[in-house]
Amino acid sequence: MKPITVARVGGHDWLLVCNTPDNSIEIWDTDESLPIAARFKKRVRVGLEPVSVKFNPVTGRAYTADFLSDSVSVFSLLIEGGTIAFRPSMTRYVGDEPRDIVFAGAGGSRTV
Repeated sequence: MKPITVARVGGHDWLLVCNTPDNSIEIWDTDESLPIAARFKKRVRVGLEPVSVKFNPVTGRAYTADFLSDSVSVFSLLIEGGTIAFRPSMTRYVGDEPRDIVFAGAGGSRTV
């Protein structure tokens, strides 16, 4: 399980963090010149108990393995108005308690 990942979007690094109790992914700015409180940017609602998050730079999408809801949530990351934005894409039910996401080939993904 990998509850934290870095997503490079628009030439800038963003930290994606699983917030398991809140059923969400938090997006944090990695700009160290900002105070900690200003680094938090967005919260993306996903399935129940996200335990892993991965970003695919080929597709610009983030994927979460949602342990309790037996699903994978997918959302796109993009820059709008100078800050990070997200666009929910889909939720797929994948079977009992997915724990991680791996990418196979050119932009494909699968759960393990």
